[in-house]
Amino acid sequence: MKRFLASLLLLCTLTLSACSESETLSTETAISLESHEITCPILLESIPSRSITSAFHDALNAMERGERVLMIFLDGWGWEKFVYHANAQPFLYSLNPEPAIAAYPPMTPVGLAAVLTGVQPEIHGIQSRNDRQLNDGVTDIFAEAARLGHTAIFVQGSTNVIETSLFPLLSPNADGLYGTDNEVFENASRNLDADLLFVHFKGY
Repeated sequence: MKRFLASLLLLCTLTLSACSESETLSTETAISLESHEITCPILLESIPSRSITSAFHDALNAMERGERVLMIFLDGWGWEKFVYHANAQPFLYSLNPEPAIAAYPPMTPVGLAAVLTGVQPEIHGIQSRNDRQLNDGVTDIFAEAARLGHTAIFVQGSTNVIETSLFPLLSPNADGLYGTDNEVFENASRNLDADLLFVHFKGY
């Protein structure tokens, strides 16, 4: 079911046996319906027009124009959580964010690889928590930055999640507070002069 989510984008025929014809389900709900009885057709509501893979292409286009790029990966912070807590994150909300389709299955290495490479799991090769190596021929955003002659810094927590062309600047938890996110923040703050700065907050 590598493309299970993709198959649900336009018309979904999976539903719970108790549903009515007027019900609609979110994509998060729809993913969990694999084992349920097929009874009545439903349409998914408000399908995003973009994917998280768009971040790679947006960053690459900006670098090709000579712009510096900051990419922030808030691990596990989905759109519904973001909207629900909008008042607590006024700066992010002021950037006029929009939802995007995630990679499937919804796991950190799978989604991170999709953002860093601009392609879906069946192409980049990371499809489980145990996968770490990108498929041959798959290029990540750090290799693209190097090709353009730009400097790049990749900031992560205490461990490396997947192997990329640029080894990350690791940020072990030094004070026991907030997981590793405050150390990630400090490392990112010290490297704001990079042409490309990718910051992975894993404990958000």
